[in-house]
Amino acid sequence: MLLSDFFDHLSYGDLAQYKLGTDDAGYISEADYPKIVSFINRGLSRLHTRLPLKHGQILMQTTLNQKTYKLVSTFAASTAPDVADGVNRFILDHESPFKDDIITVEKVQSQSGFEFPMNDASEDLTVLTPSYNTLQFSQPKDEIVAVMYRAQHPLLPNGPDIDPAAISLDIPDFCIDALGYFCVHRLLSSGANAEAIQESNAFLQKFMMEVEEIKSLGLLNPDINSSQRIWRDGWV
Repeated sequence: MLLSDFFDHLSYGDLAQYKLGTDDAGYISEADYPKIVSFINRGLSRLHTRLPLKHGQILMQTTLNQKTYKLVSTFAASTAPDVADGVNRFILDHESPFKDDIITVEKVQSQSGFEFPMNDASEDLTVLTPSYNTLQFSQPKDEIVAVMYRAQHPLLPNGPDIDPAAISLDIPDFCIDALGYFCVHRLLSSGANAEAIQESNAFLQKFMMEVEEIKSLGLLNPDINSSQRIWRDGWV
């Protein structure tokens, strides 16, 4: 769906009964873009956190003398300058640059197919996640491992000069209503009266219920990563 289509969905759907837009114009004008797009970006983040909508995978080089690895693009090979700077760029992302889009790490696997236990202190080879984008190997080795993770939706460009007809929302159609409910919740939450706050909370409940219904219908695969796909696709 294009952002322009989602603006129409809001204007003529969830927001139709509310005064919308600059000077209550009833539609989303260019002046409204920064506010509304910020709500959409927040809603996309919330959806991707609660539902397995997008997955990512990277290869990383571990070494015997380093246990902890922070998965940020600072340490990605694709960001290496022309002149060596001494930074250990252990993320091997030449084929597909890493986008700092990790929500949570779901799986770590060796090239031989061994899946490391996660956050299990009883396992000698456990991999800990001290934070959402940090890995700590209990017994690191000189090897390449694959990291599969739940990924964020890219931030939509924002500002009064964007072209909504040229920006895509990369989510399934069955998530559109949930995203709409969340945007209305955020819009109404800025109201100064108790009625607006009450309505805002009602739309947040609608969002939560819609997410739970999507889960119950089994419309999403919890893990779309084949155990050997990252190796088979020639990343190394």
